[in-house]
Amino acid sequence: MPGLDGAYTGETGSRSFDPMTVDPDPWPAIPPDWSPLIGVDPPGHWEVPIAAGPVSLIARDGDLYQVTIDGTCWAQRIYVGVRDLSWHTLTCRTSVISTQREGDVVRLWYTLHAASAQPAADDLDVLIDLMVTAGVTPEGAGVTVSATIRPQGQFRAGKIGLCILHDTRTHLGAAYTADGPGTHVSGQFADRIDPQLFRDGTVTAMFDPYDRLRLRLPSGAVGEWTFTGDTFEMQDHRNWADLSLKSYSTPQRLGWSHPFHPDHPQQQTVHLRAERNPVVGSDPEDPGLPDPGPADERGVPVTLRVGDPTAPRLRLGCNHPPGSSPVPSDLLAVLSPDHLRVAVTAAEADSLGARFDACAGTAVELVLLPHDAGEARQLVTAVADALHAGSVALTSIQLGALDAGAELEVPDPELFAAAREVLVASGLPAPDRTGTTSHFCALNRAPTAWHPGTAAVIGVTTQLHVADSATVMLNILSLADIAESMRQLVGADTPRHASPVSLIGRDGPCPTGPIGLWGQPAWVDPRLFGCYGAAWLLAMIAGLSRSGFTSATVLDLGGPRGVIVTDRAVVGSMLPADARVVPAYHVLADVLAATALEPVAVSLPERLAAVALRGPTATPMLACANLGSAELTVDLDGLGDRVRVRVLDATTASEAITDPLGFRGEAGWRLIGTQLTLGAYATALCQAEPAAPAPRTTTADDYR
Repeated sequence: MPGLDGAYTGETGSRSFDPMTVDPDPWPAIPPDWSPLIGVDPPGHWEVPIAAGPVSLIARDGDLYQVTIDGTCWAQRIYVGVRDLSWHTLTCRTSVISTQREGDVVRLWYTLHAASAQPAADDLDVLIDLMVTAGVTPEGAGVTVSATIRPQGQFRAGKIGLCILHDTRTHLGAAYTADGPGTHVSGQFADRIDPQLFRDGTVTAMFDPYDRLRLRLPSGAVGEWTFTGDTFEMQDHRNWADLSLKSYSTPQRLGWSHPFHPDHPQQQTVHLRAERNPVVGSDPEDPGLPDPGPADERGVPVTLRVGDPTAPRLRLGCNHPPGSSPVPSDLLAVLSPDHLRVAVTAAEADSLGARFDACAGTAVELVLLPHDAGEARQLVTAVADALHAGSVALTSIQLGALDAGAELEVPDPELFAAAREVLVASGLPAPDRTGTTSHFCALNRAPTAWHPGTAAVIGVTTQLHVADSATVMLNILSLADIAESMRQLVGADTPRHASPVSLIGRDGPCPTGPIGLWGQPAWVDPRLFGCYGAAWLLAMIAGLSRSGFTSATVLDLGGPRGVIVTDRAVVGSMLPADARVVPAYHVLADVLAATALEPVAVSLPERLAAVALRGPTATPMLACANLGSAELTVDLDGLGDRVRVRVLDATTASEAITDPLGFRGEAGWRLIGTQLTLGAYATALCQAEPAAPAPRTTTADDYR
């Protein structure tokens, strides 16, 4: 394997290399000049596409993506996870890459380096040498990833090892057999999300640890994973809105941290072998088979049909965090959210009046976040006093809970009962929503946290275990499985709410890593400030509506995580000095202006999101977004032969954020035919060209 100096120290023999030196810092700061395309993965990354016979994959920044054999995607991602004692996933930096081809076999070598951001904390410092072999060998078509973990000192870490993300789009319904020391289990991957439970101080897996996993996918493809150097177990990542099942090394039952020593390097290997089946994946018309690839790569436009929406629009609001600066009234008037989410803790009891005053004129969805029953009584008393002194339109009360100061876990029944009692005694409504302010995982592992007779609430962010732009967007497709599992937990007739919905978690992307993209605070994702944020929001709105959610609280109203620009000290150079909004503001305003909304079926949901809107007039409207960084052509069906469009992309983003009211005026529109071209992460509002008014005949009454 190549060391840090690029010298090969493995097998002998004749071979040619294509060495490539990469930037040692894969997350450089964004230059001061603002780019409207923030959202494309940060500069400085490397990518090596590999095609070897029937096997293909993409190596990017040390991870392997879209591992495919004979058209079947067997792994969404294979990577080395390095978690420190705080359970943060550390960024791995790549030093040298070498490749070699011998017939239908390609080998790739590289070295990763991970170290603690604060060395004094746990002194984690490790080099990981990897060799990837892909292609056809005497054993058959397959991929092998070998990792040598070389600690550079003595330390403890959460875990270090290989991980595999199995794409649920191809794996749900698959039959599996898992074998390992004392393990022999068989079953089928179900639509119902498997809960991750706490037992004996640790968390459970889907089944017992294994070192061999045999799969038969719904498409008929058959493959087998074998593991050496450690046993593996599986989690259902849909609990956290990831579109994958995860095989990972070092079973969780062995503890939350483990010792590493420089005298004891560790070797791990994962090997995938698939039975040859050239037919699998060859029929793009069969929805049960893997998608043949992005439309622009096939030269075929994405098609959609615009309907006439009749269903009530998804109720949309924004989070109103404590300490928020006032937002300009003209921008708020255009946005006009259905509600503002106000989450309060006992520590804010003295400032509640000011927070409620800032929400005057907008409905408030109140979230109470006490630690315990005593704090719940104190908090409710303060809320009641502030509400009685003001004129807030309170539409709902949700009871959450605090864990170590963060909105994480669900309230227990005793806490719910105590809060309900004091609310009623104070003349306020009882809680009409329960659930979790965190991910669906928290509700799935503790369904008693949902109180019968109330609506069910979960928080949603599609960025948790993977932070790259493509996967974060793709994970939105997991909402359908989350909604179906919620139906099974709380009943089909129980309203379901997503609140809050954010691009990044309130404490950062952990345990995804990297912490603090582009040098920003961990809880700020600069992709919100560009076209990516607008495309993500439209895709999220379409996914929530399609999945049957009643309402959603999306993003913050203002501040560094908001749709309206305030508190510039944190944003810094991420936005131009004269920016007033972020691009997502326009998506939210367009949808809020509608009275009805209907998700639109498209031929490639991984690349295009769309919703049909009904406004005050009968003119059909469509909002759509390109979910990728490659240009996309869209065939519009149902809007007539001439269509008015207002496009938000790299060419118009500067005007959209610095002069939002002007951008939303007539000057921002243009006429096209029935085909629309969208650039990277572009969004567009489309409507049929209004019919010309009929000629009017002058009568004598006109002269009276």
